[in-house]
Parts: sequence; C-alpha cells; structure tokens
Amino acid sequence: MDQETLGSIVLLAIVTLISVIQNAFFASKLEHESKHCNGKGIQRPGSSAFERVYTANTPGYLFGKRIILFLFLMSVAGILNYYLIYFFGSDFEIHIKTITSAISPLLLIP
Repeated sequence: MDQETLGSIVLLAIVTLISVIQNAFFASKLEHESKHCNGKGIQRPGSSAFERVYTANTPGYLFGKRIILFLFLMSVAGILNYYLIYFFGSDFEIHIKTITSAISPLLLIP
C-alpha cells in the first residue's frame, strides 16, 4: 500500500475518532440528564415505551455506548499503529487483530 493511500486511511480514522468523541459527549449528556431528572419537572405525555427511550435506560443504549467505546479504542489503536510504523518502523497489526477478535464477541454480552 502506498504512502498516500495509507495517509488517507489515517485521516479517515482521525475523522472517525472525532465523531466517536462527539457521540460519546452527547451520550454522556443524555445519561446525565436522565439520571438527574427522574421524571421531576417537565411532565412528558406519552406511552411507557416513550419514557424508556427518553430516559435512555434501554439495552440498545448500553449496546450503543459499548460500540462507541470500541470504535474509539480501535481508532486510537489504528492511528497509534500508523505513527509507530511511520516513526519507528514497528507494526502491531497482528496484535491489534488478535485483541479485536477477542473483544468483539464481548460487545454482545448484555
């Protein structure tokens, strides 16, 4: 793979990292608001399903948080590996693939 293509892939990983950080920030704000509101203050009309989604206590929300964390760690690992290759000539791709294959099934545990 040529250097220009690899540089473009690293740029994509950096943009993904920024997106993950932004999504994690909004998820933490949502979680903070749902923990401190506890249904007090604003009365929201709607079904109980709407309440569960609004307060972010569903299993899908927790799964999304795990996916955001996984994307963050893989983006950091990819960027770090690129710069290790670029500056020191060391490649940790095999180690990263091993860790990824071990961790990815753990994301599905409820």
